[in-house]
Amino acid sequence: MENLIPDNDLIYDNLDKLYDSDKFDEIIAEIAKIPRKQWSTKLWFRLIGAYSSSGKFAEATQELQGIFPRCQTREDKARYWYQLGYVCFKTDHEFAAKHLYEKGLAADPEDTLGLKDEIQECNEYISEDLLKLAEISFRATETIKKHCGSEKGKVKYRVSDEEFTLRLGYLSAIRHIPGTQYGLGFDNYLKKFPENEKPIVREFLKRNFRITNAKTLADICNKTMSYNLAKVLQDVCSYIVGNPDFDISAINESGKEFLNDAAEYFKYELKFLPEGGVAAWDICEKIGFARNCFACDLITEEEYRAIMNEQTEYAKKFFSSFEEYLTSLVLGAGMFMFVEDNRSVRSAIEFIDRVMPLVLEGDVPDLLWNK
Repeated sequence: MENLIPDNDLIYDNLDKLYDSDKFDEIIAEIAKIPRKQWSTKLWFRLIGAYSSSGKFAEATQELQGIFPRCQTREDKARYWYQLGYVCFKTDHEFAAKHLYEKGLAADPEDTLGLKDEIQECNEYISEDLLKLAEISFRATETIKKHCGSEKGKVKYRVSDEEFTLRLGYLSAIRHIPGTQYGLGFDNYLKKFPENEKPIVREFLKRNFRITNAKTLADICNKTMSYNLAKVLQDVCSYIVGNPDFDISAINESGKEFLNDAAEYFKYELKFLPEGGVAAWDICEKIGFARNCFACDLITEEEYRAIMNEQTEYAKKFFSSFEEYLTSLVLGAGMFMFVEDNRSVRSAIEFIDRVMPLVLEGDVPDLLWNK
């Protein structure tokens, strides 16, 4: 690497002045004037810092991907993990940020960047968020209990087995796939999309979930963590009590980070969950996948009914009332977002907040549970 900007170049005096004045866009513009092949690691990190400080986290992350092979010294490795952690921290992913800061501290035990303080700050925010999670979980369970309770004079009614199954997939039934006019709703167990919408739905399922046929549908239903949260909860609970029902030695570093983070999450959730745990989320989503696949002709009616019957039997096995089921569904939604969004507790809280009013809008709270 020849002709790199030296670390004592006068440009840093100007960049320091711009940074002290919060003129991050001007820093970005100044560095952009220099050919990339002349960027030193120090200058490149200045660009990344300016992107992060101005809230341009996608750009910062992209540049971090590029600089990683250049980071060979102890200091540069620590700064790389710090900068990546900072992006996570500023986007409310404190668990991820903490682990990245820990990697930086491992790279530079002398801690020239003060990463121990950053880790402590992450832990403080995580504790605050988990307390908020417990608060919203309590409110959610109490609200569901109130709506599903048998008030004096209030008569609950029963629906047919097929209608019962459609209600189990409540969230998916009210979703509106982009490009289609309506969600699948609850009026027809064998409902199909209009012919002009079927290709749109097939493309949506392929692009977002890689579902193209019965086999790929089975793969996502049986193997994808985000739709098998009941198994995740089982594994995490066995880990919490010190008797894991899996080979812990086979878990890599990132897997152990997930287990520890999920254990912290569930410690604040377990007392609010019904005996069926978060299984309602899995059931609801799998029913939704099956309905959409059948409605756009990706699976046969026989394949469709087999999935729907299986999920209905799971629901009857795990739950005994719609109060239990909706509680599991709402709190399961939070766990889903925690898993999907890089273990962000705040994203989980926000998703619970969004899902709560949706599950109470329909008639599900007024239904009797089918045996």
